[in-house]
Amino acid sequence: MKQCMRNFVSETNAKPRGEFAEVECRVLERSRRCVFDKLTNCGNGELIKVFDLPYRSVVEQTACRHFIKLE
Repeated sequence: MKQCMRNFVSETNAKPRGEFAEVECRVLERSRRCVFDKLTNCGNGELIKVFDLPYRSVVEQTACRHFIKLE
């Protein structure tokens, strides 16, 4: 999971959330998918709910709300 988040930081150049555009939002989306896949592979897919708390907050408070559909 560390690698998933390292990729997020490096691919977004650690931009402030207020500067997120579609590119950064897609990276965020891929990072979530990476975390979910890793959790699922070890039988803990339900733990994504913990990750989703800050994830949903970032999506809702940034331009990502225009690019990512929350379920």
